[in-house]
Amino acid sequence: MTQNKKISSGLVEGLEQSHQETLLRTDWFYEILLKLRYEGKPSLGKNLRDAGEVLKFFHGEHSRHMSCEENIIFPFLVIHVPKLESVIGVLNADHDDFKNKLQTFKDLISELAKDKTDSDRTAILEKIREVGTYMICLLKSHNQFESASIHKVMETELHPDEIEELQKQIRKEG
Repeated sequence: MTQNKKISSGLVEGLEQSHQETLLRTDWFYEILLKLRYEGKPSLGKNLRDAGEVLKFFHGEHSRHMSCEENIIFPFLVIHVPKLESVIGVLNADHDDFKNKLQTFKDLISELAKDKTDSDRTAILEKIREVGTYMICLLKSHNQFESASIHKVMETELHPDEIEELQKQIRKEG
C-alpha cells in the first residue's frame, strides 16, 4: 500500500466510522418510531425521552459532522477535484433537507408532549412516523451515496499533500 493510500484511508476511515455511528442511531431511531406508534400513552414519557436522546445526537455529533463536510471537506474537494461540484451540490441539498426535517421532527415531538386528545395525538404520531421514516431513508441513502462518490474519490484522486492539508484543516476545526 502506498503512503497516499495509507493517509487517505485513515481520513476516509474516520468519515466512514462517523457514518456507521449515524446508521446505528438511525436503527435506534426506527425502534423509537415504532414504540411511539404502538406502545401508546403508558410508555409515551419514556419514548419521548428516547426521542429526545436521538434529537440530541442529531443536533450535536451529527450536526458537527455535517458542518465539517459543508465548511471544510466539500469546499476543499470542489477546489481540488472540480468534477465533484455537482455531487457536492446534491449532498449539500441533502444536508439542508435533513436539517429542515429535523426541526419539523423536534416541533412534532414538542407538540406530542403537550396534553392532547386521542385523535390529535394519533394525527401527530402519524406525522412523526412520516417525518422520521423520511429522515432515516435520507440518512441511509446519503451515507451510501457519499461513500460511493466522495470517499472513493478522496482515496483515489487526492495527492498526499492535499490529504495532509485537508486533515490539518479538519483537526484545526475539531
